Amino acid sequence: MNNYLKQLGTISLLLLSVHYPISAQVVPDTTLPNNSVVIPNGNTIRIEGGVTNGKNLFHSFQEFSLNAGSEAFFNNSVDVQNIFSRVTGKNISQIDGLIRANGTANLFFINPNGIIFGPNAQLNIGGSFVASTANSIRFEDGSIFSATNPNTTTSLLTVNVPIGLQFGSNSPGKIEVQGSNLAVQTGQTLALVGGDLTISGSTNPQATGLTAGGIPLVLNQGNFVPTTPGGRIELGSVTQGEVSFSNSDRGLVFDYLNAQSFGDIQLLNNARVDTSGTGGGEIQIQARNLRLSEGSRLSSFTLGDLPGGAIAVNTSESVEIVGTGGYEENVLKFVTGTVTLSDLINGFFTLTFGAGKAGDIKINTPNFLAQNGSYIAASTFGGEGGNITIDTSDVLQLSAAFIATGTGVNAVGDAGEITINTRRFFAENNGLITTSSFGVGKGGNLTLNASESIEISSGNPIPLSPTARAFGGVFTSGLGMGDAGELRINTKQLTLRSGAALAASSFAQGQGGDIIIKATEFVELEGNSADGQLLSAITSVTEPGSLGRGGNLTIETDRLILRDGGRVSIRSRGTGDAGNLIVQANSVLMNNEGGLEGTSASGEGGNITVRSRTLQMRNNSFISATAGTEGGSGNGGNINIDTNTLVALENSDITANSVASQGGKVTINAQGIFGIQYRLTATPNSDITATGGTPALSGVVQINSPDVKATTALVLLAENFTDLSDQIVSGCSVASNNTFVITGRGGLPEDPSQILRSSTVWRDLRAVGDQEMGGNNSTSEILPSPQQSPVPSRQSRIVEATGWVKNADGKVELITQSTMQNFWYRPLRCPGF
Repeated sequence: MNNYLKQLGTISLLLLSVHYPISAQVVPDTTLPNNSVVIPNGNTIRIEGGVTNGKNLFHSFQEFSLNAGSEAFFNNSVDVQNIFSRVTGKNISQIDGLIRANGTANLFFINPNGIIFGPNAQLNIGGSFVASTANSIRFEDGSIFSATNPNTTTSLLTVNVPIGLQFGSNSPGKIEVQGSNLAVQTGQTLALVGGDLTISGSTNPQATGLTAGGIPLVLNQGNFVPTTPGGRIELGSVTQGEVSFSNSDRGLVFDYLNAQSFGDIQLLNNARVDTSGTGGGEIQIQARNLRLSEGSRLSSFTLGDLPGGAIAVNTSESVEIVGTGGYEENVLKFVTGTVTLSDLINGFFTLTFGAGKAGDIKINTPNFLAQNGSYIAASTFGGEGGNITIDTSDVLQLSAAFIATGTGVNAVGDAGEITINTRRFFAENNGLITTSSFGVGKGGNLTLNASESIEISSGNPIPLSPTARAFGGVFTSGLGMGDAGELRINTKQLTLRSGAALAASSFAQGQGGDIIIKATEFVELEGNSADGQLLSAITSVTEPGSLGRGGNLTIETDRLILRDGGRVSIRSRGTGDAGNLIVQANSVLMNNEGGLEGTSASGEGGNITVRSRTLQMRNNSFISATAGTEGGSGNGGNINIDTNTLVALENSDITANSVASQGGKVTINAQGIFGIQYRLTATPNSDITATGGTPALSGVVQINSPDVKATTALVLLAENFTDLSDQIVSGCSVASNNTFVITGRGGLPEDPSQILRSSTVWRDLRAVGDQEMGGNNSTSEILPSPQQSPVPSRQSRIVEATGWVKNADGKVELITQSTMQNFWYRPLRCPGF
C-alpha cells in the first residue's frame, strides 16, 4: 500500500510544467461574434476573448495542438461554470503539454478529426474535463455548438445547460492517450468520449495514467496520503448517435441510450485508469469491444472511511482481459490476504483498505473472456467488500483467471456477493470464481445462472497452506471466524472434469455454506486432475481444524452422472457435524468409483436422501454416510433411498457405518433391487452395511420392496407326458424312416391341448371321431345340437388336407390334392409313389 501511495503522491509533482522552448499551434478561427484571442507568453499561450453568455464561455479554433513543455491557459473569469472549445479545421489535435483554466469551470474540448494526448500531456483545472471527437455539443434548449457546421449567430451561444454530445453519420476521429498523466479533482469527471479509444501506459514508474480524485495529497509519516474521495472517469467509444450527460456529486454522468453504434476501446502497456481516494470513485466504460492487455487495469481503491464507487462496463460485443502470467503466485496472495496494490494489474479492482465499503463491479456484455493471469476483484481489507455482477448474453470464459470477492485477515465486514448471468460458462486452467472470508465477516453468496450450460475443468492444485489448495471451480469459503456463503447454480447442463469442483467450505470457526444446484438436463462429474490429487466434486465441507457444521447440499436434475471418481459429498473433517445431502433426479448413474458421501471425522455423519426412478451403481461406486473416518467417534449418518429400480454391481456399496460409535440407518424403498444385499460386514460383493464400533452398536437396515413370488411366473409342467405318436396323421405312406418334429419360437407345448405360447397358430382341437368328410373331397364342421347328442354317421377314413380355398361364402376350406391343380401348387410327392 505504501508503494501505491507514493505513486499517487507523484501526481502533484507531475502537474508541474517542464520548461522547454515553446512549439505549439493554437490558432483561433473567425466563427464567433467575439473571436478567441491567443497571446503567446514564453512557454505559455494565454487564451482570452471568446463569447461569454451567462456562466458559459465559448471558444473556437482553427487548430489546437501543444508540444512538450508548452501550456494552454484559458484565462476565464472565476464565475464561469463551463468553457466550450471546438476545433473547426481539418487537423488532429496533438496535445503534449499542459491545459490549465481558472476556478472550478468545466472544460469541454471537441475535435471531430481526432485527439492525441502525448506522454507529457497534463491537466490543471478545477472542474470536469471532457475531450470528445463528437461533431457538436447540444444544450437543454436545443441549441447546438457545432465543430463541423460552425455558426456565427449569437443566439446559438446559449446560457443553457449542456446536455449531450452529438455524433454524425461520418466516422468520428480517434482518441489516443500515449502514456499521459491526466487528472481531475475529487467530485469531478475526466471523460474521453469519441471514436475508437486507445489508452497506453508509460514505462515511467512515476506515471499515474488517468486519475480522478484523491488529490491533493499530503505527506503523512513519510507517505503521501490522499485527502479527498475519488472522482469519476468516463471512457466512451461512439460512432453514431448522441450521448447525454448530467451533473452528479462526482461530476458528470453519461448516458448512452441514444447512441446508435459503438467503437472499440483498448488499454495496453500498463495503462492505468484510477479513481482511488478516501472513498473510491466511479468508472464507466461504454464500447463495442473492450480489451485490456499488458498489465493494464481499472481500479477504484477505498483508502478511508467513505464508501467506494462502482466500476461499470457496458459493451455491445465483448470484454477481454489478457494477463501477463504469474497466475498461481497472485492467487496465493489474494487467497491468503497478502496481496499488495502493486500486484493488482490485469483486470478490474475495487478494494477497500479502510473502514469504507469497497465499490461494486458491474459488467454487461455478450461475451466475456479473461485469461493468462487476469482478475476481477471487489474485496475488503477493512470494511464491507463490494459486489460483482456480470451479465453476458452469450459466453463467459475463464482460463487461468478468477473473479473474486473476499475479506482480509483484519477485515470486519462481510465479503461481497457474486452474481453471474450468462448463456454458457466455461472455466479451464484453474479458472475460478470465489468469495471468501479471512476475518470475522461472512463469505459472500455466489449465484451462477447459465441458461444452457456450465463446463469447468481444473489444472493441478495450487498449494495455499498445509490444509488448503486452490483449483478450478466455483467456491464460497470461510477461512476465519466467518461462515462460508451460499452457492447457487442454475442451468440445463452442468459438467465438471479433471478435478474441478463446486464447494462451500469452512476452514476455521465458521460453518460451511449451503449449495443448491438445479440443472434441468444433467449434472455430470468425471475424472481427476493430471497429478491425481483432485477428484471432480460437488462438496460442502468443513476442513481439518474447523469447528463449524458442514452446509447442506441439494441437487435437482434429470440425470446425475458420477463416473471415474466423480463425487458429491457433504463432509466434516473438523469437530462439527456434516450437513445433509439431497439428490432428486430421474436417474442416478454411478460408475468406476463414483459416489455420494456424507462423512465426518468426529461429528455426526451426514444424512443422504436420494429420490430417483433408477439408481445404478457399478465398478466400486458407493453411497456412504460414515463417521469417524479420520480417527473420530461420531455416529454414522442416515441414508434414505426412494427408487423404482436399484442396481448395484461389481462391489458397489451402500454404507452407514461408524468407525467407533453407533452405525446409522439405511432405508431403501424400491420396486426392484438387483445385485446388492444386506450384510453384517463388507465383502468383495455389493453390500448394504450399517456397522458400528462394536456389533452391539450396529445400525439399522430397512428394505421396503413389494413381495415377489417367483412361482407366479412359472407354469407347472405335466408329470405324465402323453405319447402323441398315435395322434399323428401321415399324408404319405408309412415308412420306417419317418420323423415328426415340432419347431418354432414357442418350443414344445405343455400338453397336446395347448398351443405354442409365442406363436399364433390355428389348431382343430376336436377329437378325431367328431370330424366327418362332407361333399366330394371337402371337409365340414358338424356342431352338436343343444337338444340331442351328436350321432356319427359313419366311420370315415381321414384324408390329409394339402391346400385351402375360399368358398362362395368367403370361408376358408381345406382341400385335398385333387381339388386344386394350378400353376403355383405343387402336389406332395411321397417316397414309393
